[in-house]
Amino acid sequence: MRANITLYAKWTAQSNIAYKVEHYQQSVTGTTYTLTVTDNLVGTTGETVSVTPRTYTGFTENTTHPDRVPSGTVLADGSLVLKFYYDRNTHTVSFNSNGGSAVSPITGVRYGATIGVPIPPTRTGYDFDGWYKEAAHTNPWNFSTDTITADITLYAKWDPKSYTVTFNSNGGGTPNPY
Repeated sequence: MRANITLYAKWTAQSNIAYKVEHYQQSVTGTTYTLTVTDNLVGTTGETVSVTPRTYTGFTENTTHPDRVPSGTVLADGSLVLKFYYDRNTHTVSFNSNGGSAVSPITGVRYGATIGVPIPPTRTGYDFDGWYKEAAHTNPWNFSTDTITADITLYAKWDPKSYTVTFNSNGGGTPNPY
């Protein structure tokens, strides 16, 4: 007579199972995000993994993004993908018109963005000579290429108007201006 035997399988979780962590950064304009870095990691099947988000200059992690996946269970097929989203910090550009008419600040400028040229200020007796990065007027701001990386104040540079005075002596001698 033969006895029935029940055999039991013993399972061992696989280690070195691949999973990914994707890091997305907000675009300079609009609402899109761009994949900037993918970390390829390994774990053990069934293990719950959590990953610390990266730190990027000019960005803050968006912890409420609907597609954010900060942790998950390592799957045997390697399909786990964790996702982090980073929003660009916003800044204010102020304008010191140095005695000219007021120029309104530009607020909410995203890190890394360029700004448009504001309407130039006016000042009686002076010609506007551009916006500069510092009060000493050493480095002009290039609106096509310079980007915003922090709150900043731009400074107006002024050149005194010059006038040419001519004397008409109405047939007399050359007038002496002194």
